[in-house]
Amino acid sequence: MKVTFLPLESTTPASEGDSLLFLAQKIGATWVECCGMNPLCGKCKVSVVEGEESLTTMRNKEFDYAKENGFLPYQRLGCLACIQKDDESEVWVELENYVLPQEGVEKWHKENLES
Repeated sequence: MKVTFLPLESTTPASEGDSLLFLAQKIGATWVECCGMNPLCGKCKVSVVEGEESLTTMRNKEFDYAKENGFLPYQRLGCLACIQKDDESEVWVELENYVLPQEGVEKWHKENLES
């Protein structure tokens, strides 16, 4: 299984049970911290471009959060959307909050956490 994160076009191998947030953190694409899988902030929101069938279905708490916050059908919380099968599939995901290597952690934190 491989997951590609857009707009960075960075691909990483994935295993069953890995969350999209964990995978994005693993490749340094995001500095969003996990809320303990209790959707509180939505900063890990992603858009699933391709391969949604390879992800777990929404649990009640993710569904409720998505409904309350106006998510579109293809949007998920990265902390709760996990790889459900380990095969040769690919998942393409667009990150809402990401870090470009040249931006650095400080700029991201200033724009996203201090507002």
